[in-house]
Amino acid sequence: METNTKEEIFDIFNEQNNKIGEKPRGMVHRDGDYHRSVNVLLFNQTNELLVQLRMPTKDVCPDRWDLSVAEHLKPGETYQEAAARGLAEELGLRVPLRALQQVGSTQLFKFEDPWLSIKDYEFQQLWRVSFDGPVH
Repeated sequence: METNTKEEIFDIFNEQNNKIGEKPRGMVHRDGDYHRSVNVLLFNQTNELLVQLRMPTKDVCPDRWDLSVAEHLKPGETYQEAAARGLAEELGLRVPLRALQQVGSTQLFKFEDPWLSIKDYEFQQLWRVSFDGPVH
């Protein structure tokens, strides 16, 4: 399991996606609290989808191929802001918010791994962006 000296705090939500509080990441994934995440599809100038390999230290699906960016929302952050932050943090890309296009509507995603004691219940949004520069 990934360890941090200062654990991330997530907003938590009820089944209707209304905020009901905040909680540390590890407790959220242990207890199955609803929280929010964003996924970003990054396309290059020839319309190829760029994917990345997850770090082996990730608590959910380590060493697996993943979307261009997958990011949990910080407290009070919008999905669009989280998408832009994820592009900057994970790939070194700075894109204006207006460049991000939402794909579809918010979906509830549920993933459970009893072996790792993880219940990951996320309200997710999918975004796409095209970028013509280098990616780190």
